[in-house]
Amino acid sequence: MTTTTPHITDEQEQDAMRVLRASYWESVRDIAQDIAQDIDLSADDVSDRVAESVDGSQWVIYTWRARLVRSLSDYGDAYEECGMFGNHTETHDLDAIITRAAYLAMYDDVCDVLDRITAK
Repeated sequence: MTTTTPHITDEQEQDAMRVLRASYWESVRDIAQDIAQDIDLSADDVSDRVAESVDGSQWVIYTWRARLVRSLSDYGDAYEECGMFGNHTETHDLDAIITRAAYLAMYDDVCDVLDRITAK
């Protein structure tokens, strides 16, 4: 028995990406807003909270979502800027690399949104 893949139009693909982008950015804003509410945090504490929150995000811990972050984030190339690939790669596990890249991108996105919130 052969199965056929349903044809997905460009419009349907764009709609799906809009939904994913909205979900990703809602998660980023939620993390930033949660941290911004705690006004007594030092800069180090803020950095730690961002790191912990992003590390536990579904956009980082689930590989299928982490694979999407590069296309959804304003910092999809964050892994390149920190020298993550090439001779600096600590692992050859593709899923671990994808997860790390998603973490770096989302961390920067959350910091940007947090900066905008606290600047108000």
